Amino acid sequence: MALLHLVLLSCTSSLDNFVVGVTLGIHGPLPLRLNAIISAANAFGALASTKAGVILGQAAPQLAGAAAGLIFLYLAGGEAVGWWTNEPSSLSSLALKGDAWKLALPMTLNNLAGGVAGGLSGYASFSMGAAAFLASFGLMALGHRTGKLGANASALDPRLAATAAFATLGLQQLAGALGS
Repeated sequence: MALLHLVLLSCTSSLDNFVVGVTLGIHGPLPLRLNAIISAANAFGALASTKAGVILGQAAPQLAGAAAGLIFLYLAGGEAVGWWTNEPSSLSSLALKGDAWKLALPMTLNNLAGGVAGGLSGYASFSMGAAAFLASFGLMALGHRTGKLGANASALDPRLAATAAFATLGLQQLAGALGS
């Protein structure tokens, strides 16, 4: 059960990678270098923030959980606004320019929240970092493939799915912080 929770937390924290991958799939290639740099940055962010989550969880568990929840809700809001205004997310715009380092920084933000949540759940930093790398890399590749296949079809806007997932994680973190 713990492994399933780790995988779900890592995948949910990497949903923006899927959205960026879909955008790139619709408009062109997914450079391996871009995916590797972003995934490595996400892994480092998750690894470092997991340790912070453990420390904060011991010192101020409600504050750490609330902070992670608010970050996830902020990310949900950004995705919702992009969907509502029918504008591409800023992440998608950076991806199309191929600027891996500028793209990696904002994409690591949700992995920080995931890392704190993982630390609060008792996961080891290395486990969170490795899971974040695999989820980030895999979801961007899957998103790219999905974008290539569905370039002319639009079943579900990935920004809407990301909004729901980030909001759910944020509310779960806040409920846990308020309930403890």
